[in-house]
Amino acid sequence: MSVRMGVFMVLVIACFILIIGKVCYLTLVPSTKAFWAQAANQLIKKDIPIKPRRGNILSDDGKLLVTTLPTYRVAIDYLSGVTEKKIARRSPKNQQRRARELEKRKKLVREHITPLANGLHELLPDYSASYYRNRLLKGFKRQSRSWSIYPKRVDYSTLQEIQKLPLFNLGKYKGGLTFSESLDRKRLFGSLAAITLGVYDSKNSKRALAGIEKSFNEELKGKPGKKDRKKFMTHYLDVIKEPAIDGYDITTTLNIDMQDICDAQVRKEAIDKNADVGVAVLMETKTGQIKAIVNLLKGNDGHYYELSNRAIGDMMEPGSTFKTASLLVALDDGKITLEDSIDVGNGVKEHHGRYIKDWNWRSGGYKRYLSVPEILGFSSNIGTAELIVKHYEKNPQKYIDGLKRIGILDSLGLQIQGGHRPSVITPDSKGWNKTSLAWLSFGYNSQIAPINTLTFYNTIANNGREVKPYFIKKIEGDDGYEKTFEPEVIRSSICSKHALRDIQYMLRYVVEEGTGKLAGNDHFAVAGKTGTAQIYDGKYGYKSGKALGSFCGYFPADNPKYSLIVAFSGKHISSHSGAEVFGRIAERVYAHTEKSNVKLAVPEEKPLFPSIKYGHADELEKVLNTLDIPYESDKITCPWVKVKKDSVNKDLYIFDSPTIHKNIMPNVYGYGAKDAIYLLEKLGLHVSISGYGRVWQQSVRAGTRIHKGNFVTLKLRNY
Repeated sequence: MSVRMGVFMVLVIACFILIIGKVCYLTLVPSTKAFWAQAANQLIKKDIPIKPRRGNILSDDGKLLVTTLPTYRVAIDYLSGVTEKKIARRSPKNQQRRARELEKRKKLVREHITPLANGLHELLPDYSASYYRNRLLKGFKRQSRSWSIYPKRVDYSTLQEIQKLPLFNLGKYKGGLTFSESLDRKRLFGSLAAITLGVYDSKNSKRALAGIEKSFNEELKGKPGKKDRKKFMTHYLDVIKEPAIDGYDITTTLNIDMQDICDAQVRKEAIDKNADVGVAVLMETKTGQIKAIVNLLKGNDGHYYELSNRAIGDMMEPGSTFKTASLLVALDDGKITLEDSIDVGNGVKEHHGRYIKDWNWRSGGYKRYLSVPEILGFSSNIGTAELIVKHYEKNPQKYIDGLKRIGILDSLGLQIQGGHRPSVITPDSKGWNKTSLAWLSFGYNSQIAPINTLTFYNTIANNGREVKPYFIKKIEGDDGYEKTFEPEVIRSSICSKHALRDIQYMLRYVVEEGTGKLAGNDHFAVAGKTGTAQIYDGKYGYKSGKALGSFCGYFPADNPKYSLIVAFSGKHISSHSGAEVFGRIAERVYAHTEKSNVKLAVPEEKPLFPSIKYGHADELEKVLNTLDIPYESDKITCPWVKVKKDSVNKDLYIFDSPTIHKNIMPNVYGYGAKDAIYLLEKLGLHVSISGYGRVWQQSVRAGTRIHKGNFVTLKLRNY
C-alpha cells in the first residue's frame, strides 16, 4: 500500500513539474509570447471610438428642422439556425444534422413566403406583393445569408412592424430577419430651405458639403469618446473610458411657416413661367434675421430642386433694382432733387455709339419729360443714365465712392459660406469705356448677389441703418455652453435724412403709380422696385433670350417689418413675375403676423364665399366666425370636417368627415396640406407632398389597411 502511494506521489509531482515547466516555456519563450498576446487581444479591444450625436438644427420657434435618426437595412438569412458547412464537414453525423436542418428550414420558408410578401406590400406599398414574393424566392434559391428584402432604408417604427410579419415573428434565429443600423441626417420639412440648412455626409463625419451643416460643422459634430470592449464568457462588455460629447444644437432665424409661404409661391411661379431659377429671401427689417430663403433650380427632369444657394452666391447684373442706388447717390450728393426732370423722348437714346432703350421703346416711349420720381417709378433707363452721366461723367470715381458710402457694395460676412463681395466696373478697370458709367447706372457692369440687393433695400426700410443679415440665433449644448447672436450694425447711417426721405417716397411711388403695382396691396402699403436685366450667356452674349426679372422692397411701408426680394431667371421672364410673387408672399406673411387684424382681409364688398379646404373643425369654424362668413352645421362630433357649398342658394354647410380609424387610410381629398399631413402623421404614416393647393390625389386608396411607418404621397392642386 505504501509502495503504491509512493509511486502515485511521484507521478503527481512529475505532472506538476511538467505543467509548471510548460507554463514557463509558454510565457517566457519569445515565439509563444506573441501567441498569448494575440489571444489576449482577441478578448479585449481597446480605444474603440464612440460616435457622438450630431447636433440638431431648429427653427426660430424651436421646431426641429434637421436631426439625426437611425435607419435600418433589412435583410433575411435563409440559413438561420442551420449548422454551418465548415462544422458539418467535421463528421458524417454533423452532415446529416445539417441536411435535416436545411430541409426543415426550406419547408418553413415555403410556408411563409406568400403571407410575408403580402405583409411587406401592406407595410411598404411602393412595391407590389408579387415584387416582394419574386425577390424573396430569388434569395431563397441562392440560400443567401443576407438577402435584402427592401431597397430603401426604413425607420425604427417600420422595423418594429416588419418584425411582426409572418416568419419574422418567430424570433431572431427561427425567423431569420437581420438588420443593420445607420445614423442618417434627416430634414423633417423636406426640401424647405434645404440648401441653406445644408448637406451632410452621414458616412463621413468630417464631410459637410453646404449651408449651416458645413459652416457650423465644428459645433454640430461633437467630440468622439473611447471605450474598451472585453469578452466575458459569450458576451462582450463595453467599458467607457471617455464619454462622447454630443454636438451642439443650433437655433436658426428661419420661420418654417414663412418659409413654406415663400417656397410655395416661388415654386408655383417657376412652374407656370418655366423659369430656370427662382429665388426669394425674406428678412426682418429691424434685426436682419433671415426668416425664409428659397433657392429653386430646374433639374433635367423639369422638376425644381434646392441644389445651390443662388440667393447668396449668384453674382449677377441686377438690372433696374440698381437704379435706386444710383439715384440715392445723386440725391445724397445734392446733384438732383425730386423736381428735376429728363426728356426721355421716344424711348431710344444714342450714347457714344450705343443705344440706351427704355422698356417701352417699341411703342414709342413716353415722349415727354419725366420727373425724378417718375424716372424711378416707370424704370426709365434713359432718365437714370442721363442724370448720372450729367453729374458724374467728369468725375465717375465720385459716383463709385457714393455707391460704397450707401452700402450697396459692402461685404456682408455672412454666417454661412458662399457669399461674395459685390463689385462694379470702375475707372481703373481694364474694360472701362465711355459707355460704362451709363450702363452701370441702370444695373449692368456689376456683379451683386440677391442678398446684397436685399440688404441695401432693408437699410432704406430701416431708416438708413444697415444691419447684417444673419441665420443663426443661438448655439447651445448639454454641457451648458451657450452662444447667442444679436443684430449687428454695419452702418448707422448711409445717407442724409432728406435723401432717405426722398428715396422712400420714390419707392412707394413705384408701387402706387409705376411698374410695381402688382406688388401692392389694398390693406397695407408696399415700397420697392422692379428689376429686369438681360442675362449674359457665354457665346450668345446678351442675345440668348434669357432675362432676370425681380422685385425688391419692404412692407408695410409705413412701419416696415419685413424686406423681401423675389427673382426669376430664364426665357420669357419679366419683372412682372417678381412683383406679383412679392405681392402674394407679402400678403400671406402679413396675414400670418397680423392675426389680430385678420378682419382687414375682408373687403367691403364680401365675395360670396372663399375657396375653403376641408380640415380641422375648430380651426375652420374660428376662421369663418372671424371673417363673419355665415354657415350651417349639424352637431359636429368629429374633429375633422368637410365643407359643401350649395350652388343654388350659396349656403355653406359643414359636416363630419367619416370616422378616422387607426389602421384604415382616411380620405383626405380636399384637405389643405397642413391638415392632411397632421392627420396622416398622427396615424404614424410618412407623408410627402407635391404641388400646391388642396389634395386631389393620394397614393394609398381610402379604406386600405395601413400600418405605422407606411409611406403615402399626396398630390395638391387648386380646384
